[in-house]
Amino acid sequence: MDSCVIIAAMLSPTGGSSLILTTFDQKQFLFETNEYAMTEMKNSFSKKFKDPQLVDQLHLLIGVSQISVIPNPDIAFIKRMERYVPKSDATIMASAIIHSDYLLTLDNGFFSDAAIALADRQKVRVLKPKDFIELFR
Repeated sequence: MDSCVIIAAMLSPTGGSSLILTTFDQKQFLFETNEYAMTEMKNSFSKKFKDPQLVDQLHLLIGVSQISVIPNPDIAFIKRMERYVPKSDATIMASAIIHSDYLLTLDNGFFSDAAIALADRQKVRVLKPKDFIELFR
């Protein structure tokens, strides 16, 4: 799960991202993000939103939604992903390929032809929250 989906869930409790984390069965879906995304979110909260309480809310959401925080993949694999997605998205894509069947994101950098072709070859579906909801409702 990309950081933008988790941030959207926090900032819009009635939006699709929040709906996924609060209503989809955690026994059916294992929600994961990686260390890179956690750092990205914390930086975003301190620099863009300037609200230190958001970090506490982030940890609460991670716990309540049972989102696993997985280690980042190795640097060589991340570097290979930079051929398919922007450098800032490479760690997220690498983790999705190694660990996931689905990558939930609001970031259009994951929807280029090259990124989708890579994900398809690796049997990972890249979806926006709305598409995930429609697929599994």
